[in-house]
Amino acid sequence: MIEILYSTEDLSKMFRVGKSTIKRWTDEGKLQCFKTPGGHRKFKPSNVHEFINHYHYEIVSPLLPFARTSETIGQDALMMNGMPPVEQCFADAIKGRRQTIETAFAGMIAQGFSLATMFDQLLTPVIRTIHTRQLQQQISSIEFQIAKNTLIHGLIHFADMLPKAERKDVELYCLSVHEGMNEVELKAVEVLLDNMG
Repeated sequence: MIEILYSTEDLSKMFRVGKSTIKRWTDEGKLQCFKTPGGHRKFKPSNVHEFINHYHYEIVSPLLPFARTSETIGQDALMMNGMPPVEQCFADAIKGRRQTIETAFAGMIAQGFSLATMFDQLLTPVIRTIHTRQLQQQISSIEFQIAKNTLIHGLIHFADMLPKAERKDVELYCLSVHEGMNEVELKAVEVLLDNMG
């Protein structure tokens, strides 16, 4: 697999700050990088995630590299640190890492998956994992609530990044099968329907 690296320009676009700010953060030791033989700063996805998590930095655009292939965009955006995507999203949800969840959603969309497929292949299995582990008492009720709130808020923020389709006059009904996670599933359906118009 090709290693994905960000440039100073990539990060300045991502964080919507000047290149000099990115350079200052590296000089101050806040953001780790390495320098190429030509003196250019390069950033690993793990360094960027560490910075975001440590400084609770809100990125305006999804954490996606610029000018990459759809395959490498998806690999980079998901940034699973060797864990399967569902397990990583589960871990992020119970720890309240909304931005990382949004990044995983954005990564699947960048790979060319439809919104419905992303929900089926990532969100629904994460919901199922959270629900199962709560029933098996592998996570506390507090972790369950944090996970639920993180997923709902992640969906809300992710929806703001999606283009809106023209509204159509349609009435649909949805039945949830995952007890206790109804709000997350309903928010996902709302996002999907909004996106479809």
